[in-house]
Amino acid sequence: MAEPARTAVQRLSPDSLAARLFRVVTWDGRAWRYAPLLGLALIATDVLWNLGLTGAYVIRGYDSVVLALGFLLLLHPWLWPRYEWLTALALIFLSLVVVIYIVPVVVANAFLGGFQGISEAVVSALVAAPVYGILVLSGIPASLDGVYLTFATQGSGDLTVWIGYYCAGFFSVTLVVSAYVSWVLIEFDRVDLRLLGFLALGAAFAWVANLVRVTLVIFSGRWWGAETLQSVHQNIGAPLFFGFMALFFWVVMRWVPPARRSSEAPL
Repeated sequence: MAEPARTAVQRLSPDSLAARLFRVVTWDGRAWRYAPLLGLALIATDVLWNLGLTGAYVIRGYDSVVLALGFLLLLHPWLWPRYEWLTALALIFLSLVVVIYIVPVVVANAFLGGFQGISEAVVSALVAAPVYGILVLSGIPASLDGVYLTFATQGSGDLTVWIGYYCAGFFSVTLVVSAYVSWVLIEFDRVDLRLLGFLALGAAFAWVANLVRVTLVIFSGRWWGAETLQSVHQNIGAPLFFGFMALFFWVVMRWVPPARRSSEAPL
């Protein structure tokens, strides 16, 4: 009787940056046994935090990231032997998003009253001022007061919009940077100037994507009014972000071939 075919498992290269990072973080793998407990703790913390703040549990964007990381850790004993490369990539990506963005936002909202006072100057410089410049260059009457942008619409007077912290594209930049850093850690055994240069390019791609998004939102309000502006604001972000992200990684894959691919081993 013929032996059943074995499924190839894509393993991490033992020399990759990710493999070395995991060896340090998990004390040479001894701490992996506690991954399911950490996953349960993350899930419980997310649920209890939301219940404590609002009295109800609603899964929002940030919650989905925390829950995904929690379930990934919870299922780690089953996933790692079967999908080591993919599980490692997802673990690093989700952990970076949580550490870089979600934890600071949660801490700021809980103990500092949010980022409002801190971030207005940054949002104005990185988003509001460039969009205002685009409107002026397009011949659209507009004025800017910090993060409040006023512009003329077609036939319905002036319209003022507030560009807040959560509309400034910081989360998009975090996603792109986290995805790129995860890929670099998985595929490379060292970091050079070329890789750092593409990291900066990725952040620039995300920033430009957000500028395009905000500009299209403003233009929709200019041509069709506040109701259309609100609809475009709610729906255009994801397609633009994933389009720019796909373009960035196409450039990366074309011009930065990995120095070492993870090896494959039979399961």
